[in-house]
Amino acid sequence: MSLLGAIRNVNGTVSCTVGWMKDSACANSLRQGGDYGSLGWRCVCMAFKGLCLLSVSSGVLCGDAASDLSEPVEQLTGEHTGQLIDDLAVESAGTGESAETAELCPMRKLQQICAPATPSDSTVVMDCSLDFKQQDCMAVGARTNEITRKLLFHGSSASGITANFNGAHINAGMGQINHRRQDIIEIASTVDQHGRWQTPVNVNIRNALVTGSIRIFGMGRNGESPYVRQSSQQSGHIIRAQAVAPSQIHLTNLHVVGTGRNPVYFSPGVTDSSLTESVITGVSQRVGVYLDAETRRIQVRDNIFDVKTSDGSYWGFYDRGWPQVAVDGSAHNTISGNVFKRVSNGAIFLYRNCGEGGTIRYTTPSHNLITNNRFELAAGLDSMSAVSPIVFIGSRNYGLVENWMPGSHCNDDQQSVAYLGSAKSNADHASFNRVSDNVFVTMDQSRSRIVDNGPYIQVGNTRLDQFNVIEKNRLVGRNGF
Repeated sequence: MSLLGAIRNVNGTVSCTVGWMKDSACANSLRQGGDYGSLGWRCVCMAFKGLCLLSVSSGVLCGDAASDLSEPVEQLTGEHTGQLIDDLAVESAGTGESAETAELCPMRKLQQICAPATPSDSTVVMDCSLDFKQQDCMAVGARTNEITRKLLFHGSSASGITANFNGAHINAGMGQINHRRQDIIEIASTVDQHGRWQTPVNVNIRNALVTGSIRIFGMGRNGESPYVRQSSQQSGHIIRAQAVAPSQIHLTNLHVVGTGRNPVYFSPGVTDSSLTESVITGVSQRVGVYLDAETRRIQVRDNIFDVKTSDGSYWGFYDRGWPQVAVDGSAHNTISGNVFKRVSNGAIFLYRNCGEGGTIRYTTPSHNLITNNRFELAAGLDSMSAVSPIVFIGSRNYGLVENWMPGSHCNDDQQSVAYLGSAKSNADHASFNRVSDNVFVTMDQSRSRIVDNGPYIQVGNTRLDQFNVIEKNRLVGRNGF
């Protein structure tokens, strides 16, 4: 059972015990490779019913947890250990590692879903499955298979839903009631009347044209949300954020047309989810797909990206463009088999925000796999000397200077009670990532060559962004040679 699974099977207060065990044993309990397991240090292990929830050695978190912090933590005293145990008391209900498939929606519910949105009635709560192959909007009297209501997959009642739209249009485009009113599809955790988190698990959304945006969130819509900020300033934030966020959310064969907001957003704490076999186009003021702080094990596979993103220029000054995919304080993700058709502002950037909204970000953009992708360079980007980074490992790496620059938010997360993560270091610490077997396609007739070193793939600061593997990436001409 995984660390997250251990937390999710707890109803009520977690009662942990503290004991000593070897680092390697603790790492094995976490079912990780144990980056530090061979060093033989001893750890304090916090366990629930024999399951290792967290382990702390003399200054280093054991196993996988160590890779999520920019720097080693201080050795925990008994007082601090007790506080961390208290913070593990995440009370949740209606969650689990899997969920039974929800029943198909009855006709009355289908009518509600397909009814046009109005100013006073613009949303619908999704608590049953859909299969538009069997029964769609036209079957209940609609002229077309168009949905204009905001679809809310909220709480545990959304667990197990499969929504197969069979090509239907979920429309928040220009002229629609829900145009630019946040996201047209939400998969979100909620808090019930008893103060317990209700978390959606195993939600599948397939085969739709979506004009607007999709957001998956738990504690908050983004890293600046009040609950996320408050939690980040206490011990145990990573565990807490992931325990209450949606998991196993799978978006498949969608065409998402952005209208300004990030078309697809995985908010803090979302785990074990995917975006596959989809097309992401349209316009975004930021990026195409965003993996926010403390997210983990997100699969971005076999998609086509062609989003018009911002070039990052302000008053004539250029900072950095916004890429197609942003990995912001997110780890253990796979980005593979995708085609990137618009890369002038970058394709994949790995970084960690510093201080924005006062939230401490703990996880570093590490242990990510970027492989077998195709990056198509537009005319004017053929010259090696003219290309901005397309894959950028450690794209920000702010330092102490940013703490005091006018308008900077890098020091907004500095807290005396939690001097860790981005509160301690503004740098990205993007490490243990692998970028391999990708192809960069130019418009000229150049022969194939390896481009592991050069402006197509860059590491921001090799002193801080360490142990990254970059190999077997090729530049080819338009004919593929």
